Amino acid sequence: MFLEKIIKYLLGFSLILPVVFLSNVMYPWNFGKILFFQVFVDILALLAGVYFLVSKKTFKRFTFLDYAVLAFFSSQLLSAFFGFDFSQSFFGDQGRASGVFTWLHFGVFYFLLRQFFDAKKDWFLTGSFAVFIGVASSVLAWLGKYFPDYLSVATFGDRLSGLIGNPIFFASYIIFPLFLAFYFFINTPNEAKIKKWLYFSAGVFLLISLVASEVRGAFVGLLASIFIIWIFLGFSDLFSKKIRTYIL
Repeated sequence: MFLEKIIKYLLGFSLILPVVFLSNVMYPWNFGKILFFQVFVDILALLAGVYFLVSKKTFKRFTFLDYAVLAFFSSQLLSAFFGFDFSQSFFGDQGRASGVFTWLHFGVFYFLLRQFFDAKKDWFLTGSFAVFIGVASSVLAWLGKYFPDYLSVATFGDRLSGLIGNPIFFASYIIFPLFLAFYFFINTPNEAKIKKWLYFSAGVFLLISLVASEVRGAFVGLLASIFIIWIFLGFSDLFSKKIRTYIL
């Protein structure tokens, strides 16, 4: 169905947010992005509603992960009602855009992905686009000092932040495309050498950008994840028994 394809493309296109910059709003590095995201998700939800009405399809059967995600967002909503200040908890503030209202949009976004991304190819293409945007965001961060003042990253000295606006936020974001780049490098067939090494080069560049952010918390998370993945490889069937023994 044509509408289904439109929704798929728009879901993937939403990953362009890290390089979105609305200079005419308060806190343009983050509030502009989250404002764009909320409106984008609302439009996608309306399109999805039309799709279900026209196609008469039902939502996919929930898995344990779906119920866990739903429980998480439900607990956030309850915390807003029983918290000290409902307005602050629910809507957050422009500086952080971290209210429950924003998280509910992430919840809708998750379930839209679950419904419309039903093939491995969909996730692969979207993940590849996320890696590309991560690289683009990092390039903008490195070149930030050459931009006009309202796009400058010079306020944090040599620490990279780019259009994310804060080294801590930038480092937290970069971990996502960094993981995907090396994941795709490992899972791309050896026959596709150019694609395989493009992913590897992107991963190395993103890792260098992460180092340049000088955020210690990001390194703690990175080292912990490397340790967990290393143990996982020791028990996986990706390698021979001899290699898995060496890993462990």
